[in-house]
Amino acid sequence: MKHKSEITLAVLSTVLVLLFIIGRITNALDYYSMKTPTNYPGIGEGDLVFASNLKEPQRFDFIAYRAETPEFGKGTWIHRICGVEGDTIEIKDGTLYVNHQDADKALNLAHTYQLTKTELAHLKKMGDIDEMFDPEMFEDSIYTNVSDQLIKDHAVKATRYYFQKENADDMISKTFGEPWNIDHFGPVIVPKDAWFVLGDNRSNSMDSRFRGFIEKSKYVATVLGKK
Repeated sequence: MKHKSEITLAVLSTVLVLLFIIGRITNALDYYSMKTPTNYPGIGEGDLVFASNLKEPQRFDFIAYRAETPEFGKGTWIHRICGVEGDTIEIKDGTLYVNHQDADKALNLAHTYQLTKTELAHLKKMGDIDEMFDPEMFEDSIYTNVSDQLIKDHAVKATRYYFQKENADDMISKTFGEPWNIDHFGPVIVPKDAWFVLGDNRSNSMDSRFRGFIEKSKYVATVLGKK
């Protein structure tokens, strides 16, 4: 005969499993493996992200939402809400302005920087980077996506790279009908029942700049944390 404590533990384990299954089905408690560096440095590639639809999303929360693209088909994507209904969104020289206020200053983001191979080797020892380009492509300098805070904390000699205003991005232009790019975008107003989302890795994120606004009906869950 099983000991009473063993029976209690078995029942508790069963209940926890059932609650977990129900949570997954209803999105009350869910988890996702981050498969891209789109939200680096906040959420790194390979990080396990926990989310729930019980937390109402607010501006600057990460959310999981349903998306479908010709390249990747149907899936669940994760980005940060940077604009809510009625907000005026504009990106000038790579900086996001929401209702004419700098919205980037409170966030730790990543952008493309030009730096030497020596500085790159130094950065790799200090923390993760999104090494977007093959270092051998350039003789003296390298362009790679790095956390702004990492650059600042370690006084790295690096120059941030910007797309010039006249260099329109074909996909962005097709989506919004304007000659914009990732560093010069808008102004545009977020429509009713929609969000404008961005990845924290601003130079390497397929977000609302390319795909347009995210309808609230596509919402799945709000990110609570990561492992």
